[in-house]
Amino acid sequence: MRVIYVCKCKKDSEVYYKNQVGCGLSYFTGFKRQKGYGIFSNILRLAIPFVQSGLLELSKLALKTGNNIVSDVESGKSLSGAFKQRSEEIKSELKNKILNKLSRLQQGGA
Repeated sequence: MRVIYVCKCKKDSEVYYKNQVGCGLSYFTGFKRQKGYGIFSNILRLAIPFVQSGLLELSKLALKTGNNIVSDVESGKSLSGAFKQRSEEIKSELKNKILNKLSRLQQGGA
């Protein structure tokens, strides 16, 4: 009488790869934080360069203002007076830079 031979090696390899994937799933689940193509990801991709350039300009203005405040205090002004004067100057300068940038963006330039 003949007995059909059934190899268990196929079943063993399937078990091995299912355990390797994790949780016994036989398909790829992917990384939980994959880059998507939704509305918010597009907005973030567009907004990041503007935020980076804005933070760079803001840091330059802060350093310049800090330097000016220190020089005012060294020349004999009070710290609070120098801070108030320079904060008004930085406010107006920042407002002008923002308005100039917005007008250039409306005209189509960068």
